[in-house]
Amino acid sequence: MMDTEKGKTEMMRIRFIDTREEEWNEFEKIVSSHIVNYANLQYGEKGEDQLTDWTVEQILRQQQKYVTRNLGQNNRRGRIEQLRDALKKAHYTCVEFWKLEPTEEEIEQLAKGE
Repeated sequence: MMDTEKGKTEMMRIRFIDTREEEWNEFEKIVSSHIVNYANLQYGEKGEDQLTDWTVEQILRQQQKYVTRNLGQNNRRGRIEQLRDALKKAHYTCVEFWKLEPTEEEIEQLAKGE
């Protein structure tokens, strides 16, 4: 019974995310856990994984694979895999960003919304 109540509390907390920033903060925690508990265990840490050697174009092609798989009725792998694909796309986007090698000035400019 305790687990059921905890689950309800978690769902209520998630339903009441009020801002895009709060959505992102919650999502970031899930992506981070996905990287540690899934991606790193399967592929290794940065420097050991296949992403280390991939180009930005290769990363974009991999993202496209997950976008295509989840369009319409194409994803027959189930809801968990659909959600996991969203985490994978976010992870790839992060790697893409850093492979573009933004300067500190560019990062500051982006952070200011300029």
